[in-house]
Amino acid sequence: MLNTIRFELWPTVAYPPDQGVAIWIDGENLMGTICCLEAQWWNVIDSPQPDGQYVWVPARTALLPSRHLLGEPADGWCGDFSPVLVCNCGEYACRAYAPRIQVSGKQVSWSSWAEFPQEESRLGNLLPSFVFDLADYQHELQRVSEEYQQRTNG
Repeated sequence: MLNTIRFELWPTVAYPPDQGVAIWIDGENLMGTICCLEAQWWNVIDSPQPDGQYVWVPARTALLPSRHLLGEPADGWCGDFSPVLVCNCGEYACRAYAPRIQVSGKQVSWSSWAEFPQEESRLGNLLPSFVFDLADYQHELQRVSEEYQQRTNG
């Protein structure tokens, strides 16, 4: 069974100022899912989980014509992985979650996840792989990219 994805423009911290690209997979907010999974790690180290620790990747980085969400990361810092969630300071090197995105046949897969910096991995293999219908994925990416262009070009 294929997963579903929805992208939305969301306020974020970025310089220069920009919108973030929020992601829902199978109706669940990805940031909420990651924070929920991280809660276990925070409990183990007996520390309170920071509120607002993450922001979405800026739209100028993630949306078309960039191919960041189509398997060609916009920033080489994370290698073959495309960051989708970063530390609220906006720096990938500080903290980021990034799937490896691959387009193959009629599907887009987020086959594995990397956490950056890797030596501070919190979730291990708790984040699952996802597989999306290519046409639906491209339609959703095009929709939010056009919305972003309308907002930024007046």
